[in-house]
Order: sequence, then C-alpha cells, then structure tokens
Amino acid sequence: MREFLKMDRRDEVAAGKEEGKEEEHAKMVIEMVNSAMENFQVDLETACKGLSITVEEYQAAKEKQ
Repeated sequence: MREFLKMDRRDEVAAGKEEGKEEEHAKMVIEMVNSAMENFQVDLETACKGLSITVEEYQAAKEKQ
C-alpha cells in the first residue's frame, strides 16, 4: 500500500511539472507575439507568421493564462 501511494504521488508530481512546462510555454508564446507586434508595428497574423506560430496557437496560449 505504501508503495502504491508513493507511485501515485510521483504521478501527481510529474503531471504538475508537465502542466508547469505548458504554462511557461504559453507565457513565452504570448510574450514573443506581443513583442513582435509592438516592436515591428505589425498585426497579430503577421507577428505569428514571422514567428512560425499559428494564430490558433497564440489564442490557445492566451486561454491558458
């Protein structure tokens, strides 16, 4: 039983780390796109295209924040 609880906890920790990575990636995508729009005076679509990111990826990142 004790070993089962340890494995369950490890799974939770691993899931938490993965979620943290996803949140960090979302934050990075948002910052990069916003910076490109501001610095190069371009719209969302152009900024995303220049960064090889789809508008849908950007919008998904915004939803995670």
